[in-house]
Amino acid sequence: MSTRSVICFGIDFGTTFSGVAWAWSGRPSEIYVVTSWPSKLYGNSDREKTPSEVHIETAGRRHISWGYDVPTHVDPLRWFKLLLVEEDALQSYLRGSKQLSDARERIRRENLQPVHVIAAYLRELWIHALKHVQATVGDVVNECPFHVVVTIPAIWKDAARQRMVDAVKQAGLLVPRECGPTTFDLLSEPEAGAISTFSTMEGRPDIQAGDAIVVVDAGGGTVDLISYKVDSVGPLTLSECVEGTGGLCGAVFLDQDFERWISKRLANVWGDISKSELKKMVNDCWEHGIKQQFDGDDKEFTVTLPYSCAMRLNRPDITLQSGHITEIFDNVVGQIENLVSQQIRAVKMRLGKPPKYVILVGGFGRCRYLKISLENIVEPNFTKVIQGTGPTPWTAISRGAVLHGLILGGSLLKSPVRVSSRVCRANYGTCSNVEFIPGEHSDQDKIWCPYECIDKARNQMDWYLVRGDETSELAPNENGYYRRFFDLDDPPRGFPETSMPLYTSTDQPAPSRYADSATIKKLCTIKFRYPLQFDELPVITSKQGKKYRLMEFTLRMTTSGSSANFEIYGNRQSLGGTTGARACLGSKQIAVEYDEVAPVSPNRLLRFSPELRRSRVNLAAIAGPSGSAPAAGSGPSSPRNPTMMLSPGSSRPPNTTQGIAEEAEALVRVPSDASARRSILYQMPSALDPETRRRMDGLRTM
Repeated sequence: MSTRSVICFGIDFGTTFSGVAWAWSGRPSEIYVVTSWPSKLYGNSDREKTPSEVHIETAGRRHISWGYDVPTHVDPLRWFKLLLVEEDALQSYLRGSKQLSDARERIRRENLQPVHVIAAYLRELWIHALKHVQATVGDVVNECPFHVVVTIPAIWKDAARQRMVDAVKQAGLLVPRECGPTTFDLLSEPEAGAISTFSTMEGRPDIQAGDAIVVVDAGGGTVDLISYKVDSVGPLTLSECVEGTGGLCGAVFLDQDFERWISKRLANVWGDISKSELKKMVNDCWEHGIKQQFDGDDKEFTVTLPYSCAMRLNRPDITLQSGHITEIFDNVVGQIENLVSQQIRAVKMRLGKPPKYVILVGGFGRCRYLKISLENIVEPNFTKVIQGTGPTPWTAISRGAVLHGLILGGSLLKSPVRVSSRVCRANYGTCSNVEFIPGEHSDQDKIWCPYECIDKARNQMDWYLVRGDETSELAPNENGYYRRFFDLDDPPRGFPETSMPLYTSTDQPAPSRYADSATIKKLCTIKFRYPLQFDELPVITSKQGKKYRLMEFTLRMTTSGSSANFEIYGNRQSLGGTTGARACLGSKQIAVEYDEVAPVSPNRLLRFSPELRRSRVNLAAIAGPSGSAPAAGSGPSSPRNPTMMLSPGSSRPPNTTQGIAEEAEALVRVPSDASARRSILYQMPSALDPETRRRMDGLRTM
């Protein structure tokens, strides 16, 4: 357990509402929810969340109003969270959504970016949360390091996640503090909801090993589903059993359908209703009335009309019958029913039985009609739908994020729930040129390699993590590499710096050829500085008598929630860890640069010939930061997941490159499995003259 007090924050940044929870590691069992929001209206201050709305005044002195404190007469920016999602990832009917179009156009017109708007909102949310914490614990807040966990939709792709990370940085959540660095993680919203929910289920007699549970996080913008199998009940240990699904069918689209319906009923006077009047009508009659109370029963609901509208119609209200409300709900609820049905079928196919529970969390998860609708599509004798009461479902995400942070930090003597493994939602790897195998590779990819004197298949994908794989924080994926420097007469000075790209795709099955998929994108470029200077690197002599200096390192990738954590090991020491989330930690030796370039040219990766694969290579595990090697058998054994690298002094593959190729910077990956092929990654040195570069490019692309 950690000996230093840390304050852990869980931030649930939602499409329509956002909330913050926190706990002090000195009292981890007490999780507080931030309230006391600044508000222009009565009755909102003590609510558990505040609207995800912001109004930025650009005329004169810049002023930001946010949440409940936005003046009622202005039209604030809304839905800006959804602008982080690539437009082609939205359903077709959402791309033309008036609210999304308006938000996108307003941000463009004011010369802003979605990341800037989100950062402005998060900054205000964060400042208020810190004031709340200080009012609760006093000045001790200045002596405690922070750990921040931000939740994101599980269906978000890497580009949207990285934009969220950028917004967190710009908001100032991770600025250096005298008491220590602020650590940061991303966590999927459904997993946060699951952790919060399952933390209260330990010891229940109806939960047994082998049971499956589907968690439905129904929020404002997205609905995410995640399914777990119970591995053990003491303590409660879970593993994700099938890949989660989700969609953009949250409550905000239900609100849109309500406004569309009511506008048709009031078509003659709709244009006379002011923005402040509409906002009050929707807030009072729909948000806190019909949407939460409707359960499908045959009853009437009354909508009080704005004064200007009532005067023209000569009536104070209109009445909605049960059939009218069902019509409003059916579009969005029908989409959620389809998602739940698909997830239940996937669980049943995987485990041979349906899940025991479907648990609703999130703000929309409190909706009575949603629960009743889902009860109608499950097998009643096998699956029960559970819905919390009061604010519990609404705050489940932020509270679960806090628990996740406390568990990671070791602040809990006994973790109430542990997620042992997750299902990978994308493919990750490199693009390579491999030895050509007739019948396996396409003739159109066949090229001649003059360095190894064999045919190669170009642009082949080498995935070390495949969509559908189980990933675990306890079993990281490791790739061992070395890089060769041939210029010994005039070596560079200082510490060697290098970089390597990673690629991703969501295709299933994972594409074997780069040309087969337009979805293959460059995920990021990992850059780092080696701890030894050039003249301290060992000098190796190849079988051809060519001397070069050798730099060895290992890239380790682990997953934690929605964070992909990269760590570089070189010279038997950790060079630092980072992800898109953890890049903020200020490591001077390692950085991850995310690219939004798609598709990109594949990396040129050549592999050893069969003769080289028969060379004897002694492998040794990479030592951890303390210098101790991992226990035998502790790493993954899949050929896709190299876990070892060449140990100093071991027999090394001979250098087979000649002429120009010897001037290239080579990264060599050593697989953990004897059946896996050894690879040489050539990166183009920036110092090459244009003619040499052209000749080298020609050899690999002809």
